[in-house]
Amino acid sequence: MYSPATSTPSERIFSTASLLINNKRSSVCPNTVNKVIFIHYNYELCKNILCDSR
Repeated sequence: MYSPATSTPSERIFSTASLLINNKRSSVCPNTVNKVIFIHYNYELCKNILCDSR
């Protein structure tokens, strides 16, 4: 199993999540947060898939 040498990738994800989840957005569904973070880090791949499907 792969284990990163540093905690930087996980810190980056938690930083992104903290931008989504705060007092003003506390009602955001966890599933929505997961999807937004996935798209954020895989934007180019998602964009290519969407463009190819049209």
